[in-house]
Amino acid sequence: MKHKKKWKIAAGILICLLFAISTLLFISAIWLFRTWGSLTLDEIIYHLSTSIEGTNPDMIWHYITRYGVLVAAGNLMMLAGLAVLYKKKRGWLRYGFIALLLASLVMLGLTGWYGNKKLGIVRYLRETLAQSGEDYIADRYVATEDVQLEFPEKKRNLIYIFLESTEITYADRESGGDFEENIIPELTKLAMEGDCFNGGGTRLNGGYVLPGANWTMGALFAQSSGMPLKIPLNGNRMNYLDEFFPGLRTLGDVLKDEGYQQTFLLGSKKEFGGRDRYYEQHGDFNIKDYTWAVDEGKIPPDYYEFWGFEDEKLFDYAKEELTRLAAEDAPFNLTMLTVDTHFEDGYLCELCGDTYGDNQYANVFACASSQVGRFVEWIKAQDFYENTTIILSGDHNTMDTDFCDGVEEDYVRKPFLAILNSAVEDTSGKERVFSTMDLYPTTLASLGVTIPGGYLGLGTNLYDPTVQTLLEKEGVESVTEGLEKNSAMMKKMSGLVITGEILQKIKKVSYVEAKENAKGMLEFRVKKLHKVLDISSVDKVELRVSIPDKTTGKVKKQTYVMEVEETGTNAFKVTYETDIPYAEVDVENITGRAYVWGAGFSECETGGVRGVSSEE
Repeated sequence: MKHKKKWKIAAGILICLLFAISTLLFISAIWLFRTWGSLTLDEIIYHLSTSIEGTNPDMIWHYITRYGVLVAAGNLMMLAGLAVLYKKKRGWLRYGFIALLLASLVMLGLTGWYGNKKLGIVRYLRETLAQSGEDYIADRYVATEDVQLEFPEKKRNLIYIFLESTEITYADRESGGDFEENIIPELTKLAMEGDCFNGGGTRLNGGYVLPGANWTMGALFAQSSGMPLKIPLNGNRMNYLDEFFPGLRTLGDVLKDEGYQQTFLLGSKKEFGGRDRYYEQHGDFNIKDYTWAVDEGKIPPDYYEFWGFEDEKLFDYAKEELTRLAAEDAPFNLTMLTVDTHFEDGYLCELCGDTYGDNQYANVFACASSQVGRFVEWIKAQDFYENTTIILSGDHNTMDTDFCDGVEEDYVRKPFLAILNSAVEDTSGKERVFSTMDLYPTTLASLGVTIPGGYLGLGTNLYDPTVQTLLEKEGVESVTEGLEKNSAMMKKMSGLVITGEILQKIKKVSYVEAKENAKGMLEFRVKKLHKVLDISSVDKVELRVSIPDKTTGKVKKQTYVMEVEETGTNAFKVTYETDIPYAEVDVENITGRAYVWGAGFSECETGGVRGVSSEE
């Protein structure tokens, strides 16, 4: 009886825990999708794998006060209900636990269904884990180091401003947006003055946002490398890596090698999303962020507005930094990231008006447009402007859940783009269909750099009318599907290492098969390496075996370098045909194992040899 009672208590505790977890997941899913209107699995996986230091505390507080309270209330009601049943109707207690179990399963089911509906989890896993012979990204990738870039004798300066969540959508319909009134008039004027690859027309044009480029760090990465920011499902190990995509050459790397002084200026903390590692390791940027502003005494230690400090201060600090950089002998690259226009509803600073009444987000965007316009006018008045290209680029479409509710369903939302004072002209005479990844080679071209072939990464030089973008060649839908597929090349580039846990998995799962081949010879094959998803490449496999003679029992110790053939993404055929007749070998008593070298690991042991008789 006592044993049975213990089991009942244990079962009751487990059901209560299941209810608490399912409630947390269910309520959190509702919060997640109400807060982020266009969330993707790529973004979730990336942010789970990198630092979230510097997250806007208002977002966390919003969750706690509005949704965390519901989680707590639900669990308190559950405990109170059980307590009442225990005291007054103990016989009904079992039915209470059954009801909790059913409620838990329903909430888990709804969470899974809702998550799959919003994120396409099943499709994502199918595409990501699929084993096929094609690596879409690798097949179209043009390595920057393989292209002979030619800079002009007098190198141009670059000012690249990432405008948080800024779209062409916010302009009026006559200007190519889809709002009744243009809330970004200054930005619209700048785009018409410069280049947005609209074929010389009067309507704004921007790049499509593709998978791996639809959140801030993904956008920074894509626009400066021509690649989507995609990491493997096990990418949580990126948190512990010293290197951030060491196999990739980016805009920062190119400009650093050409002697540019580079600064990354932002009003939030640099650690958020791994921005510090990316800009420090790809271009040796001098990063000036919220922490820098506090350390330099520009703001008090307890000053914290929105994500750190507001854009009004950012532009003031940018003027100081540009003045400093312009006084140096070297060309410079100032990259900036604004923040006031981040969802939800942005940050209403002292400069903002109330033209749009209670629509705070519209007032914030109008204010941001005005601030950028004044900043560009200041730059134009400086001596260095003549030899400086300015790029104004929205990082991605806004994730605000209701700001674009009035936009027509067939309207294609795109981030804002304006390239000012470029060294070259857009001579295509037609509206280009492009993605934000195309801005990498296009940025270099705007500095007067010659790019043989017109391609870098997956990006296309939009100033070159002789080459088509990926989207122009293959279509948006086809490219989107391709980028969603697994890419062994991206995994290898990411710098992910194979942990001790994975090495043990290789030893446990894979093994060496010894069998007779069609020629009657002894052949070895490494089996089930494809089951270890972390392996993105196999560079060498060495087989060390002891082979006993079937008649004499004499053992030969042999070392073979096996043949490796990649048969698909993360799939490898590893074989070795010996010159020993199978009939002469005691196959069941062969001992030894294979040793594998690959991306992120070396001399990893497989399992032992398993002999296969000729009858099998």
